[in-house]
Amino acid sequence: MSTSQPGKEFFANHMQHLQTGDMEVIKSDYADDVVVYNNFDINYLGEPAPNIIHGSDNFIDFFKALFVFQGNILSYNINAFSETEDSILFSSSSSFSNTGDWLTANVLIMNSDFSKIKRQFMYAHKL
Repeated sequence: MSTSQPGKEFFANHMQHLQTGDMEVIKSDYADDVVVYNNFDINYLGEPAPNIIHGSDNFIDFFKALFVFQGNILSYNINAFSETEDSILFSSSSSFSNTGDWLTANVLIMNSDFSKIKRQFMYAHKL
């Protein structure tokens, strides 16, 4: 018996999109009205974390700032992954060219067909 795992399929594609650094490709994973709760302390828009970011355009602006801060993804290891009928939860250990090693955790609340992220909760801890 085959069990469908739409979260794993979406996640694999999403990680490929993140590695490209192409903001339009990354944006295609997010609903237009996405809300992102962030604790990466990068002083986004002059305000320290936590930040609440509304809309895919604002999120992409934030992501550009995050990529400038972090640099390129050198490596990542998924430490834990789970999915429910409407969400994905994962933690990872990642290494970035500008800031080194981080432990991250994310919760992605998905739309009904697992094609777009509606809400994202981002947590990061510098190792």
